[in-house]
Amino acid sequence: MERNKISRPQRHVLLFSAKKRAASVLQSILSEMELDTVICSDPADLCGKICHDTEAAVLMLNRLSKKAIPKIAESLKMRPECSELPILAAVSRSVGSPATEELVSAFDNALVLDYPFKKPALRSALRAAFRIRQSRRLINDLAKKHRRAEKELKTSRNRLQKKIMERSSDLASEVTRLRRLTGALILSEQKDRRRLAGILHDHLQQLLVSAKYRLASLNHIEDSCARAAIHETEELLGEVIEASRSLTSELSPPIVHESGFQTALEWLVSFMAAQNGLEVRLKIGSEIGPIDENSKAMLFESIRELLVNIVRHAQVKSAEVHIREVEGRLLEIIVSDRGVGFNAETAERNGFGLFRIREQLKLIAGRMGIRSAPGSGSQVTILVPLGGPAPRVSSYPHATNSRLPAKTAMPRMDKPVSGTIRVLIADDHAVMRQGLSSSLSEEPDIVIVGEAADGKTALEKARDLRPDVVLMDLGMPLMNGIEATQKIHSEMPRVRVIGLSMFEEKERANAMFEAGAVAYLSKSCSVHALTSAIRKCTGKSEATA
Repeated sequence: MERNKISRPQRHVLLFSAKKRAASVLQSILSEMELDTVICSDPADLCGKICHDTEAAVLMLNRLSKKAIPKIAESLKMRPECSELPILAAVSRSVGSPATEELVSAFDNALVLDYPFKKPALRSALRAAFRIRQSRRLINDLAKKHRRAEKELKTSRNRLQKKIMERSSDLASEVTRLRRLTGALILSEQKDRRRLAGILHDHLQQLLVSAKYRLASLNHIEDSCARAAIHETEELLGEVIEASRSLTSELSPPIVHESGFQTALEWLVSFMAAQNGLEVRLKIGSEIGPIDENSKAMLFESIRELLVNIVRHAQVKSAEVHIREVEGRLLEIIVSDRGVGFNAETAERNGFGLFRIREQLKLIAGRMGIRSAPGSGSQVTILVPLGGPAPRVSSYPHATNSRLPAKTAMPRMDKPVSGTIRVLIADDHAVMRQGLSSSLSEEPDIVIVGEAADGKTALEKARDLRPDVVLMDLGMPLMNGIEATQKIHSEMPRVRVIGLSMFEEKERANAMFEAGAVAYLSKSCSVHALTSAIRKCTGKSEATA
């Protein structure tokens, strides 16, 4: 059976020669190498055929002018795959060619050979040219694949970057939403805490105290069993009042909203010492700008949270709180201790307390810095901008001993009428007024001459009735108890004012004493303590009663 011969792909070589004899000799040599020869007789014909699919070009330069070189180069550029076409330039030794240098400089792949050719030299040159051509084709193919891969990589990178930007934008939006939600939750929590504390203070505690006073009015019953039951019930009510008062302080101490920032912190120092045994050294700069209500409440809660953390984790019994105003209208608060310290990064990442403080401070444009290490104590610095709106005037500012001018010149009452003590009750809770009135009315030497539901009315009734004693609640609308006490003391020095409050903080007591009060009692005190204070401030003893 006759075998099929494998045919090799025909290779085309472009041949330029002005002499037919030289062209015939070259064509004969190329045919022996199984190369197909395409002959061009003039430069124009060469430029027209040089872009065809050829493997090499053999140029006889004897008749090639310098002007033809640029035209040949331009023809090669028309097909990029032919731009690296191997060119063999044949130069006759006897004649030479002025175009040789121009050709070599125009084409890096031009190889100059002496003419007449020697067959071995021509064959070697052509084989080298074919290998170079094949290598360059492979290089070009690899370069194309590389450029294509780069393009695909760039496209993939751009697509990935776009997805990353989209995801980052979504994540940033989610973080912003979560931050807003966290802020809303913090504000809602504070609002609910204050609302619950208000319910406890303004309703439940007032009812309990009123019930206690009403029970006290039954002490004259002769039945010993009934009196014992009443006394036991009074003690139980006292414990409930104390528990309610403690819960109110834990939720939202009223003093934070009813006093200045410094007064609230002084109360916190006392509270931490009494409840947790932590001695806190409080140092406050002489001049601190106004702090708005929200900032004051959040700063108070942040400081309390930090102090509670010291109690729980620092293993010390003392801490320091330094507060001052620094440059740029910033309030700087530093809470420090010399305890066991902690890893700040780990603690904030794993603990909710520090995270909550940081998020809480962001709501008032504040920031927090932590410096701590195991065994080196801790220091937390809070910076908050000042200059916001001043706190609402629902607080109990520290009054001064300055005297206000009397509006009217009214006669003073030097002694109680008919040996009795005339008492005016000022409290914004009706049930509290009723409880006090019911209990005190049982005393033979005490007469209730009037009641007032706010500080302004208390001042007006004090002017009209001239009582011996005013029982003054601190937290009242229109005019708080401290301001009303200051005015009464200034206008009517003989009228004695006894401050009453659900809380026993020394800060409130000091404010009342500075305003002119002669005594300060908790509403949960016994009727005996209250009547004793009334008689004592008027110079009347128990025996007289």
